[in-house]
Amino acid sequence: MSWITKFLGIEKIKTKAMSFPGIYIGNHVNFFRWDKDANAYTNNDTVFTVIKKIAKKASNVPLYAYLPKNQTALNKYKNSPVNNVQRYQLDKVKALDEMANNTALSNLINNPNPSQGADSFYEGLFSFYALFGECFIWLNRGGIENGEVLEMYILPPAKVEIVPDPQDLYGVTGYLIDLGGKFIPIAKTDIIHWKTFNPNFDAVDRTHLRGFNPLIPLKRRLQQDNDAMEAAVAMFQNGGAKGVLTNETLDNLSPEQAGQLKSVIDNKINNTAMKAAVATLQGKWNYLDIGKDSVDMQLLDSQDKTMERIAMALGVDPDILVPGQSFSNKEWAQKKFVTDLIMPMCNSLRDELNRVLVPAFKSREYLDFDFSAIPELQDDYSKMSTVYNGMFDRGAINGNEYRQLLGFEPTKEQMHGKYLITGNYGLIEDIDVPNESNSHDESGEYNDYMA
Repeated sequence: MSWITKFLGIEKIKTKAMSFPGIYIGNHVNFFRWDKDANAYTNNDTVFTVIKKIAKKASNVPLYAYLPKNQTALNKYKNSPVNNVQRYQLDKVKALDEMANNTALSNLINNPNPSQGADSFYEGLFSFYALFGECFIWLNRGGIENGEVLEMYILPPAKVEIVPDPQDLYGVTGYLIDLGGKFIPIAKTDIIHWKTFNPNFDAVDRTHLRGFNPLIPLKRRLQQDNDAMEAAVAMFQNGGAKGVLTNETLDNLSPEQAGQLKSVIDNKINNTAMKAAVATLQGKWNYLDIGKDSVDMQLLDSQDKTMERIAMALGVDPDILVPGQSFSNKEWAQKKFVTDLIMPMCNSLRDELNRVLVPAFKSREYLDFDFSAIPELQDDYSKMSTVYNGMFDRGAINGNEYRQLLGFEPTKEQMHGKYLITGNYGLIEDIDVPNESNSHDESGEYNDYMA
């Protein structure tokens, strides 16, 4: 029994999946494998750093189950722009009621499976999504067709293949998981396939049904980064060829003498122990400096540029990773990282979970991430309190909505559900204005002023 068999409890899958019609194991599509891209995460420090940064940040955003207030407000909230934090938070409060606690759905998202905590589970999801452009979640229904979801497990994208619908260019009939060369079918309803847009449309191989792997256009850039790292390691180990030794006395050396001379030079000069040391050789020698230092600097500079391009392609501002940046630059880059990448990525996962997972519970709950807990947005939320004060004073929001906008739970108090105007307002025509005919007398005096 393989590790993934133990991990997934594959006997449960077999009981359920082998009765699933429409699987053509002999004709499955052999999609491109991503073992090399998985190696990029484990062997390339730039890719590892960027993916880890994305996954750690996204997995720390709390996910909750809410009760929607009404469908119209919910639809408006789904389309609310995330980079407008004030409008986004206001639309959320208008659309979602208090959190649903201790329900089957809320318990599942907090405890996906016995082998992983929520933080580890979501870190894995975001890591695969950022690295491969897609990830797969297996929904364990306990062998009951369309039953309630008991557990959620992450399946490695490199081990999952899609079985396309022969009658539908965009249709999927099921999935196959590769267990040591044996393909086990899984029903379509038991998989959440969260993926990015793929522009590679192919009516035969159906590659457009997969997510787009962001490392594909970075193939040469990654090769450049790897080669630069190897060159840098070699440079730091032995300093590289700083110059050329020329002998002025030894002529017409035999091959044996030339080999012996090379061994002496390698032992005394070309080795890590002799880096930057002064060596002595017999005979009269001359040294030609070829100015390697400028090449060394170009090598280091190219590494920085390659790292920046890789980070940008994966959606991370290089200013976050490059040391020496000013505090204001790093602060601005970190906030952009959250609003331009983390929040849209979380909302993409949110939509997939609400599309597939929530209906399995036959619940009216709505899953959503709480971005008010993100440190980078705290300044925006504190500034918004001034705006909310004015909205509450003028009756634009009620007491409970005001409490939710500030991060407090709503109450059952009747007055907190009412819309109030706290200022003294009145109609213009109701204001007592002095009679104009009495504003001046026949002498031409206008109140305290003379005509």
